[in-house]
Amino acid sequence: MTNNTYQTQGGTLPLTAPTYVSRQVDEELYQFAAVEHESNRVCSVLAPRQMGKSSLMARTAKRLSDRGSLCVQINLQELGRVTSDESLWYSLLEEICKQVDETIEKNSPIDFTSTLDQVWYTKQDKSAAKRFTSFLTEEILPKIQGQKLIVFLDEIQSLIKWELQDSFIGYIKATSDNINQPILQKLNFVLLGVAKPSEFVSSSDVALNVGEQLEIGYLKGDCQPLHRGLRKITLQPETVIRIILNWTGGQPFLTQLICSLVAAPETVSSNPNWEHQIQQLVQERIIHNWRGQDRQSHLQEIENYFIRISEQEKPEKLAALKHYRTILEQGQIAWQETDNSQWDLLISGLVTKQVTPTGSYLQVVNPIYQQIF
Repeated sequence: MTNNTYQTQGGTLPLTAPTYVSRQVDEELYQFAAVEHESNRVCSVLAPRQMGKSSLMARTAKRLSDRGSLCVQINLQELGRVTSDESLWYSLLEEICKQVDETIEKNSPIDFTSTLDQVWYTKQDKSAAKRFTSFLTEEILPKIQGQKLIVFLDEIQSLIKWELQDSFIGYIKATSDNINQPILQKLNFVLLGVAKPSEFVSSSDVALNVGEQLEIGYLKGDCQPLHRGLRKITLQPETVIRIILNWTGGQPFLTQLICSLVAAPETVSSNPNWEHQIQQLVQERIIHNWRGQDRQSHLQEIENYFIRISEQEKPEKLAALKHYRTILEQGQIAWQETDNSQWDLLISGLVTKQVTPTGSYLQVVNPIYQQIF
């Protein structure tokens, strides 16, 4: 039995969840999306799984909506089978129209979904990407009364699976940097997913650029929202949180999970030694026989990143694991931004980048990973 104050099922935290912990990236993303940019109107948040990207998107969209912006949230995995540029751009635009229609006033005569059906197939002399932009600039943006439109695209790594990343990123960036159509300043794109920046480029004709890159950090500090469930078992929740963060390195899912385990009625003792009790919980409920009790396949997903791969990927993944062995032996290695195998380690979630006055270094995220992997 666990404490249901905490989120242990994975997925997006409900907007009402009391245990959401804001990080620096929350404000950075909000500020980027809220501002009208003359150019460079795309930003990306690329990070390992279960780092809170979807929850970050949902909460940022809520903040923006509350101040009058129109926000569209699209999970690319939910678009179904996308086989071509045509189906990608149409599916995106269809979802944008649907969500904007649902957001604007019910008695509004505007019906973008119906207009799309009328317009899309009458302009087939243009590419699908150009029809996408034309519909935004000629239909949607002029008719939403000066509101900003922010389009969040989650699970952006789906583009790589569909082999459509070059055309998509190239065109989105071109649209984002277009200074000849001022109305585009009302439009921002936010890309979120699990991928290396280099994976969005398979052609030398496309610049290695997925917009302004924001880093989603690990939890740190007192994490006040997590105190709620712990106050039922201790007068010093900040002490318990500090011990938990020492074990998780601030990894959001693991932190919520251990908070839940610690606060569960069957684990509470009358006079606990928190250091010892949390260590015992971690060893027994997470590390020992981890394959048999891996919540939401959190640990299995990290392992899969290195073993469920194609022959073509093997050399780079092996190079990444050699780096990892060096980190285990030496504690850290110097970060090389152009080294794809180091990016593999980062995106797998095994390591984190630490920035110091002497440079940036990769270190293992937490003792749990270090003991298992």
